[in-house]
Amino acid sequence: MAVTRPRSSVLRIVAVVAAAALLGVACGSTTAPAASPEPTAIAAPPTTPPVTVAPTQTPSAIVQVPGTGTIASTPSPTPTALPTSTPTPVAVPAGLAERLEAIIAPWAGRPAAELELSVSIVLPNGAVFEHEADATLFPASNQKLLTALGAYELLDGDHRFETSLLADGPIVDGTLDGDLVLVAGGDPTLTTEDLRALAAEMGALGVSVVGGDLVIDATRFDDATIAPGWQDWQMPAHVGPLSAFVIDENRGRTDTAFVANPALANGERFAELLGAAGIAIQGDVVLGEAPPSGALLGVHRSEPLDVLITTMLYDSNNVVAEAIAREIGVVVAADGSTPAGVAAIENAARSLGLDLDGTSADASGMSRGNLHSAGDWRRLLQLAPQQPWFDRFLAAMPRSGESGTMRDRYASPEAVGRVVAKTGTIIGGRSLSGYVLPADDRTAEGNGIDDAIVFSIVVNGSASDAAIVLIDELVLALLAHNPGTT
Repeated sequence: MAVTRPRSSVLRIVAVVAAAALLGVACGSTTAPAASPEPTAIAAPPTTPPVTVAPTQTPSAIVQVPGTGTIASTPSPTPTALPTSTPTPVAVPAGLAERLEAIIAPWAGRPAAELELSVSIVLPNGAVFEHEADATLFPASNQKLLTALGAYELLDGDHRFETSLLADGPIVDGTLDGDLVLVAGGDPTLTTEDLRALAAEMGALGVSVVGGDLVIDATRFDDATIAPGWQDWQMPAHVGPLSAFVIDENRGRTDTAFVANPALANGERFAELLGAAGIAIQGDVVLGEAPPSGALLGVHRSEPLDVLITTMLYDSNNVVAEAIAREIGVVVAADGSTPAGVAAIENAARSLGLDLDGTSADASGMSRGNLHSAGDWRRLLQLAPQQPWFDRFLAAMPRSGESGTMRDRYASPEAVGRVVAKTGTIIGGRSLSGYVLPADDRTAEGNGIDDAIVFSIVVNGSASDAAIVLIDELVLALLAHNPGTT
């Protein structure tokens, strides 16, 4: 019988980034059933066409050009003299600018409900190409880039989620005289096999009977089973209900009882696994809290944080993203909720000087409450190489023709391994943000990341799926450009 027990409560794109204030600030999201309606379109701000200016010497800093809203590079001062006037921004090579504008032009005139487009690109020499770069749109799974930044900043690299078994009472002649408590640590990767191994550990201790209840302590995270801004059809069709106690990503059941209370339902499943291991539960499966003290009977630890972030970015795993955000909430604010985790992540970004144009509502990109611009993602990607965790971040990103959600994209010999980027797909939204590496250093070792193009492309509207062609043409144009030349 299941009851509920009350609870006690280094991309140096240029040699130096001059102004920290300037660098302010799912594909694994989901695809809806064919009958799902399109989302309400978001109005874009007034169009500001790309600005192209005359070339100058090799830059070393990024500045704001007064009155234009354009970010551009400026020449470094010489050892013997300081600049005496405002430097001239570096221009995007005419051929590249014309090519990018020609690709965008057929799409840019469509009604907002059909297509909204935000593009932000910076070349190795600091020249910037933009189209509605500050328009805040659904980012889809590009939201996971911000979640990764928060995780690197706020959690230890060896941080692991733990699921443990405690005995709340003595064990006498194979009988636990008291409750068996499973303490759920929020592990988004916990599987049936992991729990079967925990049951075997307990059996190896000689326990065959639990005289009390099987208590499930899932209080590390709050009780919300969805994140703010999720739509009804998304859960459980495309993501399992959120909980601190997850088994097989909570995708095994879709019935109402499970969706409403996955922790309790998963407790019942664990009781079945214990029974199969020869351990009988004489009491009930209940929700509760772990006792102040108890004998540890077994523990399962997840892979470390870096492995989980790779899973999140490579596979665009929504459950992992949401668990990471909630865990950040616990660590930073003692609040295992999505809003607390998202707030901590955004604060971490701002502490690095990253000003965000829009808003965040979840960690995975599924929420309609996420609104960010291509400029946001481009600035994040410019900032990342300056951080001590950048090598880990780059290694966790999908690569064209090689890994993750980029495995089948840009897979020609000329492009394999050169596009390191995060994909994003939701109903009414597509995105791709990352780095285009030079052809002669596609491993991003040596000077590869210094000579990379940083880009972000975000598309919203009913034509966003068709606009994958637009995204691909823009990226192919960047691949064809020789990074580092002007």
